[in-house]
Amino acid sequence: MFNNNSKQNIILFDIDRTLLNTDRFVQKIKQLIVNKSQLSDVVVDKKFEKYKNSLASVFYFDFIDLLGTLNLERNIKSEIIKDYEENPEIYPSYSDVKPTLKYLKQKGVRMGIFSEGTPGFQKNKLNNLNLKKYIDENLVFIAQSKRLDDFIAKIPRGSYIVDDNPEIINHLIKYKHIKPIYLNRNSDKKCNFVFSGIVNIGSLDELRRFF
Repeated sequence: MFNNNSKQNIILFDIDRTLLNTDRFVQKIKQLIVNKSQLSDVVVDKKFEKYKNSLASVFYFDFIDLLGTLNLERNIKSEIIKDYEENPEIYPSYSDVKPTLKYLKQKGVRMGIFSEGTPGFQKNKLNNLNLKKYIDENLVFIAQSKRLDDFIAKIPRGSYIVDDNPEIINHLIKYKHIKPIYLNRNSDKKCNFVFSGIVNIGSLDELRRFF
Protein backbone atom coordinates (compact mmCIF):
# COMPACT_ATOMS: atom_id res chain seq x y z
CA MET A 1 0.00 0.00 0.00
CA PHE A 2 2.75 2.44 0.90
CA ASN A 3 5.14 4.07 -1.55
CA ASN A 4 8.74 3.81 -0.31
CA ASN A 5 9.62 7.09 -2.03
CA SER A 6 8.23 9.64 0.45
CA LYS A 7 8.70 12.52 -1.99
CA GLN A 8 6.06 11.00 -4.26
CA ASN A 9 3.53 10.67 -1.44
CA ILE A 10 0.53 12.90 -0.73
CA ILE A 11 -1.33 12.64 2.58
CA LEU A 12 -4.64 14.45 3.08
CA PHE A 13 -5.91 14.91 6.62
CA ASP A 14 -9.42 15.32 7.90
CA ILE A 15 -9.71 18.35 10.23
CA ASP A 16 -12.22 17.49 12.96
CA ARG A 17 -11.00 14.95 15.54
CA THR A 18 -7.97 14.31 13.36
CA LEU A 19 -6.06 17.60 13.51
CA LEU A 20 -8.46 19.60 15.69
CA ASN A 21 -9.67 18.42 19.08
CA THR A 22 -13.23 19.24 18.10
CA ASP A 23 -14.85 18.41 21.42
CA ARG A 24 -12.60 20.90 23.23
CA PHE A 25 -13.06 23.41 20.42
CA VAL A 26 -16.85 23.31 20.85
CA GLN A 27 -16.46 23.85 24.59
CA LYS A 28 -14.21 26.81 23.94
CA ILE A 29 -16.50 28.56 21.45
CA LYS A 30 -19.44 28.05 23.79
CA GLN A 31 -17.40 29.56 26.62
CA LEU A 32 -16.42 32.45 24.35
CA ILE A 33 -20.10 33.30 23.87
CA VAL A 34 -20.78 32.95 27.60
CA ASN A 35 -17.86 35.22 28.53
CA LYS A 36 -18.68 37.95 26.04
CA SER A 37 -22.47 37.92 26.24
CA GLN A 38 -23.09 37.11 29.91
CA LEU A 39 -25.55 34.44 28.80
CA SER A 40 -25.54 31.39 31.06
CA ASP A 41 -23.97 28.04 30.10
CA VAL A 42 -27.42 26.49 30.07
CA VAL A 43 -28.84 29.10 27.69
CA VAL A 44 -25.87 28.83 25.30
CA ASP A 45 -26.12 25.02 25.28
CA LYS A 46 -29.81 25.26 24.43
CA LYS A 47 -29.13 27.78 21.65
CA PHE A 48 -26.49 25.46 20.17
CA GLU A 49 -28.84 22.48 20.23
CA LYS A 50 -31.74 24.43 18.75
CA TYR A 51 -29.53 25.72 15.93
CA LYS A 52 -28.05 22.26 15.19
CA ASN A 53 -31.52 20.70 15.19
CA SER A 54 -32.63 23.28 12.61
CA LEU A 55 -29.98 22.09 10.13
CA ALA A 56 -30.52 19.41 7.51
CA SER A 57 -27.08 18.05 8.42
CA VAL A 58 -24.50 18.82 11.11
CA PHE A 59 -22.11 19.57 8.24
CA TYR A 60 -24.09 22.75 7.52
CA PHE A 61 -23.10 24.17 10.91
CA ASP A 62 -21.57 27.63 10.69
CA PHE A 63 -20.54 29.68 13.70
CA ILE A 64 -21.42 33.04 12.11
CA ASP A 65 -24.90 31.73 11.28
CA LEU A 66 -25.28 30.54 14.85
CA LEU A 67 -24.42 34.00 16.18
CA GLY A 68 -27.11 35.42 13.91
CA THR A 69 -29.69 33.44 15.88
CA LEU A 70 -28.62 35.04 19.18
CA ASN A 71 -30.17 38.28 20.37
CA LEU A 72 -26.89 40.09 21.05
CA GLU A 73 -25.81 43.69 20.57
CA ARG A 74 -23.73 44.31 17.45
CA ASN A 75 -20.58 45.23 19.36
CA ILE A 76 -20.79 42.02 21.40
CA LYS A 77 -21.15 39.94 18.24
CA SER A 78 -18.18 41.78 16.71
CA GLU A 79 -16.02 40.96 19.74
CA ILE A 80 -17.02 37.30 19.58
CA ILE A 81 -16.32 37.10 15.85
CA LYS A 82 -12.91 38.72 16.29
CA ASP A 83 -11.87 36.07 18.80
CA TYR A 84 -13.39 33.31 16.68
CA GLU A 85 -11.40 34.44 13.65
CA GLU A 86 -8.12 35.46 15.28
CA ASN A 87 -7.59 33.60 18.56
CA PRO A 88 -5.69 30.30 18.03
CA GLU A 89 -6.17 29.38 21.69
CA ILE A 90 -9.76 28.48 20.83
CA TYR A 91 -8.48 25.85 18.37
CA PRO A 92 -6.69 23.06 20.28
CA SER A 93 -4.84 20.48 18.22
CA TYR A 94 -3.77 17.06 19.45
CA SER A 95 -0.23 16.67 20.79
CA ASP A 96 0.75 14.38 17.90
CA VAL A 97 -0.23 16.80 15.12
CA LYS A 98 2.66 19.24 14.71
CA PRO A 99 5.47 16.75 15.51
CA THR A 100 4.10 14.29 12.95
CA LEU A 101 3.50 16.91 10.27
CA LYS A 102 6.99 18.27 10.85
CA TYR A 103 8.45 14.77 10.46
CA LEU A 104 6.49 14.13 7.26
CA LYS A 105 7.49 17.51 5.84
CA GLN A 106 11.16 16.68 6.44
CA LYS A 107 10.62 13.40 4.61
CA GLY A 108 9.34 15.31 1.60
CA VAL A 109 5.72 14.18 1.91
CA ARG A 110 3.21 16.64 0.49
CA MET A 111 0.29 17.24 2.85
CA GLY A 112 -3.18 18.65 2.45
CA ILE A 113 -6.74 18.60 3.77
CA PHE A 114 -9.79 16.42 3.09
CA SER A 115 -12.58 17.99 5.13
CA GLU A 116 -16.35 17.98 5.33
CA GLY A 117 -18.40 20.97 6.45
CA THR A 118 -19.23 24.58 5.69
CA PRO A 119 -16.13 25.80 3.79
CA GLY A 120 -15.77 29.10 5.68
CA PHE A 121 -16.12 27.37 9.05
CA GLN A 122 -13.60 24.66 8.15
CA LYS A 123 -11.07 27.08 6.62
CA ASN A 124 -11.21 29.22 9.75
CA LYS A 125 -10.36 26.15 11.84
CA LEU A 126 -7.46 25.34 9.54
CA ASN A 127 -6.12 28.92 9.64
CA ASN A 128 -6.16 29.00 13.43
CA LEU A 129 -4.47 25.61 13.80
CA ASN A 130 -1.32 27.34 12.48
CA LEU A 131 -0.33 24.52 10.16
CA LYS A 132 0.28 26.66 7.09
CA LYS A 133 3.98 25.75 6.80
CA TYR A 134 3.06 22.07 6.54
CA ILE A 135 -0.04 22.21 4.33
CA ASP A 136 0.13 22.67 0.56
CA GLU A 137 -2.60 25.17 -0.28
CA ASN A 138 -3.10 23.40 -3.61
CA LEU A 139 -4.08 20.26 -1.71
CA VAL A 140 -6.90 21.70 0.42
CA PHE A 141 -10.18 19.96 -0.40
CA ILE A 142 -13.25 21.06 1.58
CA ALA A 143 -16.84 20.24 0.71
CA GLN A 144 -20.24 20.08 2.35
CA SER A 145 -20.11 16.31 1.79
CA LYS A 146 -17.15 13.96 1.31
CA ARG A 147 -19.43 11.39 -0.27
CA LEU A 148 -19.90 13.13 -3.61
CA ASP A 149 -18.22 11.47 -6.59
CA ASP A 150 -17.29 14.76 -8.26
CA PHE A 151 -15.58 15.96 -5.06
CA ILE A 152 -13.60 12.76 -4.57
CA ALA A 153 -12.63 12.83 -8.26
CA LYS A 154 -10.59 15.98 -7.50
CA ILE A 155 -8.30 14.07 -5.12
CA PRO A 156 -4.90 13.39 -6.73
CA ARG A 157 -4.37 9.78 -7.74
CA GLY A 158 -2.49 7.75 -5.15
CA SER A 159 -3.24 10.10 -2.24
CA TYR A 160 -3.50 8.71 1.28
CA ILE A 161 -6.46 10.05 3.27
CA VAL A 162 -6.40 9.99 7.08
CA ASP A 163 -9.89 10.17 8.58
CA ASP A 164 -11.44 9.32 11.96
CA ASN A 165 -14.94 8.63 10.64
CA PRO A 166 -15.46 4.90 9.93
CA GLU A 167 -18.42 5.66 7.67
CA ILE A 168 -16.21 7.84 5.49
CA ILE A 169 -13.46 5.19 5.41
CA ASN A 170 -16.04 2.61 4.41
CA HIS A 171 -17.21 4.90 1.62
CA LEU A 172 -13.70 5.68 0.36
CA ILE A 173 -12.75 2.02 -0.03
CA LYS A 174 -14.56 1.79 -3.37
CA TYR A 175 -12.40 4.49 -4.98
CA LYS A 176 -9.32 2.84 -6.44
CA HIS A 177 -7.30 6.04 -6.91
CA ILE A 178 -7.05 6.86 -3.17
CA LYS A 179 -5.79 5.00 -0.09
CA PRO A 180 -7.74 5.58 3.14
CA ILE A 181 -6.14 5.26 6.58
CA TYR A 182 -8.51 4.89 9.54
CA LEU A 183 -7.56 6.96 12.60
CA ASN A 184 -9.21 5.63 15.75
CA ARG A 185 -8.10 7.89 18.61
CA ASN A 186 -10.48 6.11 20.95
CA SER A 187 -9.46 2.45 21.06
CA ASP A 188 -12.62 1.66 23.03
CA LYS A 189 -14.84 2.96 20.24
CA LYS A 190 -16.76 0.11 18.65
CA CYS A 191 -16.64 -0.04 14.87
CA ASN A 192 -19.21 -2.03 12.90
CA PHE A 193 -17.30 -1.68 9.64
CA VAL A 194 -14.86 -4.23 8.28
CA PHE A 195 -11.92 -2.66 6.47
CA SER A 196 -10.19 -5.23 4.31
CA GLY A 197 -6.57 -4.23 3.85
CA ILE A 198 -7.07 -0.77 5.38
CA VAL A 199 -4.39 0.52 7.75
CA ASN A 200 -5.73 1.38 11.20
CA ILE A 201 -3.81 3.76 13.47
CA GLY A 202 -4.48 5.01 17.00
CA SER A 203 -2.50 8.24 16.66
CA LEU A 204 -0.82 10.27 13.93
CA ASP A 205 2.55 9.27 15.41
CA GLU A 206 2.05 5.84 13.90
CA LEU A 207 2.36 7.30 10.38
CA ARG A 208 6.12 7.46 10.97
CA ARG A 209 6.24 3.68 10.51
CA PHE A 210 5.19 4.01 6.89
CA PHE A 211 6.85 7.16 5.55
